[in-house]
Amino acid sequence: MSFILPDLETSRLILKVPTLKDAPSLQKHVNNWEVVQGFLATFPWPYPDDGALSFIQDVVIPNQGKTRWCWGIFLKSNPEELIGIIELTDFKEKSWNRGFWISQEFWNQGYMSEAILPVNRYAFEVLKFDKLVFGSAVKNPASSKLKEKTGGKFLRVQAGSHLNPEWNESEVWELTKDDWLKNFSQL
Repeated sequence: MSFILPDLETSRLILKVPTLKDAPSLQKHVNNWEVVQGFLATFPWPYPDDGALSFIQDVVIPNQGKTRWCWGIFLKSNPEELIGIIELTDFKEKSWNRGFWISQEFWNQGYMSEAILPVNRYAFEVLKFDKLVFGSAVKNPASSKLKEKTGGKFLRVQAGSHLNPEWNESEVWELTKDDWLKNFSQL
């Protein structure tokens, strides 16, 4: 029996499970050093020609609803092209449990702020997480600003291993369910 993850919608976005047909657009948008240099060093780089297909087929599909809840980010104005990913994971798989990226051509337009809110709601109200812990490379201030804007509280800096070897420190952030309910659940 497969797990059905609901589509989530915002005013400009549809968040839906990536499928094999989304592999070409995923491949196109994630295969960019500016996008991935802050990813954990375990991310395959240079990105293989079948990287997106393998990710969807071998990581997303078999783990969906078990250890991972993954949504592709799609513009309502172009619902066939995946432009990013936002996902939740449990702590057994990673040291933090919410991650995201969006194609460089869509940076600084508010899309990721928009995508984070329904995913946080799903984490707290459906999955019953008590908190979300998330991180980013210290040298990625845009990601830190986004975490703060959406309720995250900075916890610490720790050693990190990112694709860009010069980015060797990670920030760790946390958003508790209580803080979410108090400040964001009505949005």
